[in-house]
Amino acid sequence: MSLTDFLFVCLQKEENTRRAQRGESPLPLGDDVLEQELSLKPVVPPSRLEPLLIGQQVDLRCKQVTEVAGEAFVKLYMSEGLQSKKQ
Repeated sequence: MSLTDFLFVCLQKEENTRRAQRGESPLPLGDDVLEQELSLKPVVPPSRLEPLLIGQQVDLRCKQVTEVAGEAFVKLYMSEGLQSKKQ
């Protein structure tokens, strides 16, 4: 259902409420409008837990990569130092 259809249904309901208060007969809602209205489901906000967990996993992996890379650079510089002393 588009936003326009939703607004139309809301306006029609309000008009029917006003007509009922004045003692007039309500405007008939079309079958397709009623069907669309019944198919509306409340929007459930997305869970914040999953993005939080994924963010923590990414953070953990970044820390692990930094640690391993740091150790690798230490070994590289040590080996370069030993290579230059041999030559």
